[in-house]
Amino acid sequence: MKKILAIVLLSLLIFCSCNKTEEQYVTDSQETTEIDIDTMSEREIVCWATIIRYNGANYVSAYEIAPEIGAELGTVEYNIPEYYENDMEIPKGSNSATFTPVGEKIYECEGYSPDFRICAKITDYDEPLIFTRSYTLDGELPVFRETIPNSNQIKKLTYCDAKDNVLCEIENKKYYIDTLWTCFEWSEYVPYENMKSYAKQNSIKIEYTDGSTSYIPVFEGGYANFIDYILIPDEFFELIEEVMAGKSIAGRYEMVDWADVICYNGRYYDNIYSDVAPVAGEKLGEVEYSIVEHYEKGEEAPADGISATFTKVGTNVYACKGYSPEFRICARGISSFNIYETRVAGDISMAELLPSAEQIRKIIAEKWNSDIYEYELFGCIENAEHIKKLHSLLTEITHSNGLTDEPHNMYKITLEYIDGTKTDFIAYDHGYGHFMGHAIIPKEFFDALEKALNASVS
Repeated sequence: MKKILAIVLLSLLIFCSCNKTEEQYVTDSQETTEIDIDTMSEREIVCWATIIRYNGANYVSAYEIAPEIGAELGTVEYNIPEYYENDMEIPKGSNSATFTPVGEKIYECEGYSPDFRICAKITDYDEPLIFTRSYTLDGELPVFRETIPNSNQIKKLTYCDAKDNVLCEIENKKYYIDTLWTCFEWSEYVPYENMKSYAKQNSIKIEYTDGSTSYIPVFEGGYANFIDYILIPDEFFELIEEVMAGKSIAGRYEMVDWADVICYNGRYYDNIYSDVAPVAGEKLGEVEYSIVEHYEKGEEAPADGISATFTKVGTNVYACKGYSPEFRICARGISSFNIYETRVAGDISMAELLPSAEQIRKIIAEKWNSDIYEYELFGCIENAEHIKKLHSLLTEITHSNGLTDEPHNMYKITLEYIDGTKTDFIAYDHGYGHFMGHAIIPKEFFDALEKALNASVS
């Protein structure tokens, strides 16, 4: 029991001496790197830190925003100070706490791994608190990169010196944060013994999109305390120095495979690589921004205006004659005149987006064969009445945030228009698919499709 407590107190001493916003708990001196429990008197212990031990790890509270409560994880079973005062050992693998009452529930923090954050109430405090993992006791170390928040959850990253003077602050530069965080994810766990002889050198402050924060003390040699004791790669600090020097680091540690895209009126359109050239209609404007160039500067292209990956700035963008500009646009590319189709329907109905039934020459259905990992021709529909019926059902498609069931039989449906161009989409016969977003397809469509295919065979 005394050995375990020594580890707990020593680790909390390091954490609290590094984090000036944390409470408060240990001895009159914070210069000692080792604690002798046998010679420590009760008067030397000022107060306990606000902690929870859950799933074999130690979590320390942060008095900041109220968390969004997720799933229930368990309840507090033991009071740590009570067991210490009675010189009793708390069973391994149990949930215990200093100020969270026995019987109080422990929850996930919505949007975060429970190996990183949990939440619970404490005595005399109405709102639940966030508890962040500080080190592992007798549990398993979680996979680091799968446990920490992802870069999309980070609003601002600040790098400070030992006196908390700001050296570098990164905000509204998503690509810089993406690159730095990709490098930070390479951090490796190290034994505590690797850290105890080092003094605090710098710190990293993370502000998340939900308003909560993380404070990461950084010691000489790149050692740090975040989830557990870690060693941050040298490359991370090299990138920080480049940012401080005003250099671009966007995409440094990621492979960017650009698609041929145009963003018009806040909508993204993808090149469909048609063999048939479009007929240009009304001019919609000109490409004003390069998405790639803005990315390389660590910025995002402005939302108001027309931007593109491959289409040059100054290139005219047109509607495609016979099609809604919310569905199709066209522009001259590097070597051809290209057709671009909208990626997501958004708040526009399929009835407004889709061409008329009279513009569809045929509907081709292919079925996925999982044995050979290819689509096989299932049938072709050219009857005008069947096409009209299927088109009517396609206009009833709505969209959701994602598929809500496992795929069953999978089909590739191709609409071939009278001008020779095509649109294809993926459909599952249980009523879902991918067509300008995650589509909810009427089940009557599959009945009508089967009926039309049978009629075409006979």
